[in-house]
Amino acid sequence: QVVAEEVLDHRAQAYAGDQTYKQTLRGATSDVLAAGDVDILVQAALVRTPGSISSPSDPDPHQVELIERALDAVGTGDSPTRARLLAALADEYGLAESSLAARRATEAMEMAERLGDPDVIVAVYIECAAASQPPDRAQQRRAWAARVEPLIFGPGNVSARVFALNHLVENAVQDDLDWAQFDRLVSEMERWADAVDLDLYRWEPQLFRAWQAITRGSLDEGDRLAHRALETGLRADLPPAFASYGAQLMMHRLFSGRLDEILSETEVVDPPMASLAIGWRLSVVWLHCLNGSLDQAERLFSLYAP
Repeated sequence: QVVAEEVLDHRAQAYAGDQTYKQTLRGATSDVLAAGDVDILVQAALVRTPGSISSPSDPDPHQVELIERALDAVGTGDSPTRARLLAALADEYGLAESSLAARRATEAMEMAERLGDPDVIVAVYIECAAASQPPDRAQQRRAWAARVEPLIFGPGNVSARVFALNHLVENAVQDDLDWAQFDRLVSEMERWADAVDLDLYRWEPQLFRAWQAITRGSLDEGDRLAHRALETGLRADLPPAFASYGAQLMMHRLFSGRLDEILSETEVVDPPMASLAIGWRLSVVWLHCLNGSLDQAERLFSLYAP
């Protein structure tokens, strides 16, 4: 009973956006394994901040091991629990292990589809959608989004709605962007974020509104909204908050002709997250090219190109 309550505490920590949950859960892992209770093991393995908020992080080997043990314990047959565990493993691998993430995500979504339960499909999609983001998986990304979108406007879990909507917005902006569709999805996110009243749920719709303003030329408004999203993300202690703000700052300075303000800072080449290192540094190289500082671009490219 004590171990079960401890796991529930970690779950509440994760859903509230407290990113120290992995460290505290890691400290409880030995108790979870010693308890010998499959249900407690599964609950511990499924503790995570849902959706793309967790995906950009580097995989935690302790969490990977915990999920794999839970998968062994539940067996190989189709079940909602196994589908969600496979999805959690895909999410844990994240961008740093994209091929492993894609394999587990595909397995999880196929199982959820065989089970046919809309709640399971949405829950699995939340954890798996990030694995379909690479360009070579565009067809899968579109198919998953089309399958899930009709399911999120009915009754169901509020957090599931918010995080599924997040992925649907990301899917929409990767293709021919329909601003009406974008507004519809983000407005729904904002509605549920206001209902829940947690910064964890507010951050991403605020982030999307900042991107919308910047890309549509409302640069002062975009800058203001980007700062607001950063403050929200930092209050919620979300790992991608600073990286996302940095990307928005780069685009704002590009569109406003003020790249020198950021490219003159040597720290700009330092990635805010290890799993984003290659893309971040190549983006800086690209900005140097656009700014006409080709010697610096060439130097950085020779240092950091994969």
